[in-house]
Amino acid sequence: MTQTSEERNAVAARLRDGGIARNVKEAYTLILSCVGIRPQLPAETTYTDAMARLADLIDPTCKPVVDDVHGMDDELVCSECGCFLAIVVDGKPSEPLYRYCPVCGARVVSDDE
Repeated sequence: MTQTSEERNAVAARLRDGGIARNVKEAYTLILSCVGIRPQLPAETTYTDAMARLADLIDPTCKPVVDDVHGMDDELVCSECGCFLAIVVDGKPSEPLYRYCPVCGARVVSDDE
């Protein structure tokens, strides 16, 4: 899910406020908590979730998907917010896609990125 500026600001504030960690494992658990990942024991098993969460906060992305919600199989919309991105003609977008979604601001990526 694309993160809003408010969410990024809240995570940054939690990271800046920090906390007390007596060792590396406690520090890692604290970081997980700050970015919104529920720490599990052993904490090291959540690293992929933490990396994905941090990547989404730094560079939110979305994909152009067919508009199944409204039954419009000739329209591509943002996978995160549903904003219209392009019309599909002969299986391809009729116009260049946006680089960034005009509504949620996520960077538009294709399946091969």
